[in-house]
Amino acid sequence: MEDRPSWIWLRQAPQGIHARQPATPRLGALSSPFNPPTRAHRALAEAALAQLDLHEVVCVLPAHLPHKPELELPVTVRADLLRRALEDHPRLGAALCSGALLLEIYEALAPVYPSGTRVYFLLGSDAAERILIAWPYPDRAAALAEMFSRFEVAVADRDKKFDPSCDPLLQAYAHRIHRLQLDPQLARISSTAVRERLKRGEPAHDALPAAVAAAIGTLGLYRGPAAGPAPHVPAQPPRDSN
Repeated sequence: MEDRPSWIWLRQAPQGIHARQPATPRLGALSSPFNPPTRAHRALAEAALAQLDLHEVVCVLPAHLPHKPELELPVTVRADLLRRALEDHPRLGAALCSGALLLEIYEALAPVYPSGTRVYFLLGSDAAERILIAWPYPDRAAALAEMFSRFEVAVADRDKKFDPSCDPLLQAYAHRIHRLQLDPQLARISSTAVRERLKRGEPAHDALPAAVAAAIGTLGLYRGPAAGPAPHVPAQPPRDSN
């Protein structure tokens, strides 16, 4: 039997599930490379807190990504940026997970949260399309059945609308797929576009949490070749672990 995916806390939400101990915990999980964490990530988490009546959202940073093998920044630096992005929010936490697929992340978080916690994975429409429809599962029907037996998903539309009714396999799980409404201006923000702006030497403060923008500017992260190499950023160990 394979080992359960590991879970390492980067930041526990000060007023989240563990602090408040609700009778029926409701948790949102937002998985992303956070390369870098943007205002759209925060907006998605905050929308889920309000619209799904959640007690907490945990932002999950996968240690390895099967569909993105090479990233500009090591995971230690992205973990530090993620902590900065959430540091002023009482109900947003963050963790590093050795797994990247939703089922792997669920297996890692399930023993960390109270039994009976209702889990919602938060997805942009592009991620929902990739994970629920396009991903090459050996047996897609079985994979969807297992996922929706364990957790629900909530989708925020971005460049295009996610319509599960167009897919016969997803129609059976319509009651487990929820919609999230985002400010259209925030929904259009993408980490890819932010990186491209920074590589060209253009400011991106409007798309980034203030603490993240400050750290990126100070450390010279994502700079293009014309700007010279970025300064060395020492690896910082996670703060808490389970």
